[in-house]
Amino acid sequence: MSFCLNLEHWDKASEIGLIVDFTGTGKTYSCINELPQMLDVVPSNVLILFPRVSIKEQCLRNYSDKCEEYPGEDESKVKLATCHLFGNKYKNGEKIPQPQIVIVDEWHTLFAENNFAEQLIYFEKLFQEWVKNPLVTVIAITATPLLPLKFVNECPFEGLDYIYKNIINMPCRIIHQGNEAVHQVSTVQVEQFKSLETILQACPADSRRKQIIFTSCNLEKLVQMANQDENAGWLCSKSTSRKMDGVSFAELMDKQLYDSVIAGKLPSDINRLYVTSGYREGININDELVQEIIIDGSTDIDIIQSLGRVRHSIKRLIIVIDSRKYLILENKVTKALKLLRSNDSGTIENYYKKQEVDNLPLLVYLANGQYQLNYLAFCYWIYCDYSLKCAKQKENVSLTWFDKQLPSRNEYFENILSPFTDKIQFNKIVPKYENIIQENKKKIEQFDWSSWCGKELYAATAKEFAENLNLKNKDYSTMAISGIYNKYPQLFESKKRRRIDGRREYVYKICPKFLTDL
Repeated sequence: MSFCLNLEHWDKASEIGLIVDFTGTGKTYSCINELPQMLDVVPSNVLILFPRVSIKEQCLRNYSDKCEEYPGEDESKVKLATCHLFGNKYKNGEKIPQPQIVIVDEWHTLFAENNFAEQLIYFEKLFQEWVKNPLVTVIAITATPLLPLKFVNECPFEGLDYIYKNIINMPCRIIHQGNEAVHQVSTVQVEQFKSLETILQACPADSRRKQIIFTSCNLEKLVQMANQDENAGWLCSKSTSRKMDGVSFAELMDKQLYDSVIAGKLPSDINRLYVTSGYREGININDELVQEIIIDGSTDIDIIQSLGRVRHSIKRLIIVIDSRKYLILENKVTKALKLLRSNDSGTIENYYKKQEVDNLPLLVYLANGQYQLNYLAFCYWIYCDYSLKCAKQKENVSLTWFDKQLPSRNEYFENILSPFTDKIQFNKIVPKYENIIQENKKKIEQFDWSSWCGKELYAATAKEFAENLNLKNKDYSTMAISGIYNKYPQLFESKKRRRIDGRREYVYKICPKFLTDL
């Protein structure tokens, strides 16, 4: 594979050269094998940086005759390293090399959720210095340029200028843009108002129709889902510091499964593979038995990058839109912004330390002795929220947000997926929340309250009550007793914290007056 570069108007001294093409079109291959000759540069003066260790290792295996791990000494080979390595070097004040060409693969990750890692915050600063250095030519590669181009280099919404004035503009020029996706998907199925678990139950996998599940849930939940599933396995980042019962998830991971997947094939006894969203840019699957991809997400990064991991055409792509992860992200970013505006150094310091200890997204970081907000992480929240608002439109109706006209749900997905497919199925039956409310009221009226009259509920009895009453949330999942109390407080006489078996728990008491009225 190879591509032609349009160098005519590119100012290499002050502009990022942006290579945009779909996944699987040979962008990385060409940068390693052909770009040094195109730009008349000795290969050893070319440094390619990756956001994932797995991509770097994959390139070292596949192109060992043309590249080597940084620093290396072979002048005939391109040098490969991770962005994290150079972020740490910059943070620690180490000497930074000045290669003639710096190439950043999967460039969008610098502005996506990985941007919350401390090493990448410092790498961003180094990256900006390279862009400003006329002696360094900077090239970025991505299949999903929307986030860095539209949500970093310009302010997309009125009223957010106070954020964007804190971001250094990084001028780009597209020097290559592809037109067609290499692989196709037969059907795209968009699921709303349903949980990922519900979709997995409705779409089973088997040995002839294997699935890859990309999910943004925490590692504990990912492992739990995989362990409860038959013929399933899970993967996480080898560099994660997260632990379960004192053991690193990286150590708990099945090494044989990891090696098999990195080599491009699922083991014969694995029909369904659960992976974190970080693997969107971290693996390539050539296994023809993988016929379905299920993605928990709604941005173009979620969809195109996940779809691109399977290097052949597939039968079905299922997109599950779940707003909960965006709400969590929004709450964290809003809290961080509020802290910085408070100018309370003690509170900010405690928040920063808690982020480090609990491995929380690094939205506040320490630089030059001052606590600062990671503004690119803030941009990521805006971008995700924008995508979600587009994707959640129930009908083909547009929406105005921050005085900007948003596309409808149908237009949104058709725009993203048009290069991959001409067949998109949207849920025809969309549960209306008003219907759920009416169903819940009917269940309350018809419920046999006599056996629960005046009871105090906690732990197992509270769970049993919630399951028996069977009230539903917006996504049709069963409400826990806390949700029932918040939504229908008239059903209860009281809610109190009480010490039970050495633990403080909430105790709920069913309201006798309500039962009498019934």
